[in-house]
Amino acid sequence: MSPNDNAQTSPEPTPEQIEAELDASRQALASDVDALAARFSPKEQASHALQQARTKLEEAFNPLLDQVEDGLAAASRTLREAQEGDSQAQRRLGAFVTATTAVLAALAIGAHLSRR
Repeated sequence: MSPNDNAQTSPEPTPEQIEAELDASRQALASDVDALAARFSPKEQASHALQQARTKLEEAFNPLLDQVEDGLAAASRTLREAQEGDSQAQRRLGAFVTATTAVLAALAIGAHLSRR
């Protein structure tokens, strides 16, 4: 390569340009390090785990809550029909009260026996 070939290439950066590029690189690196530190901090990991647990609980309990709401609506409808004199609704309500009483009695007996 001859000395004249250098004249055809782009000029070398000035010290100020090199320093500006280094500063920009340092800032970008510092930003990346801060982002990684935040992502892997115990607080951030705990927050992420909590959010995942909430999501899983909602997914698990929403169908159950829907069933409970449907059951309450059906019970309310049956009670209203029984109050209006519907004999089938009155029988269903009686069966429900009987079954509930039996379950509560069994729980009370079980609790009493477990204390012995």
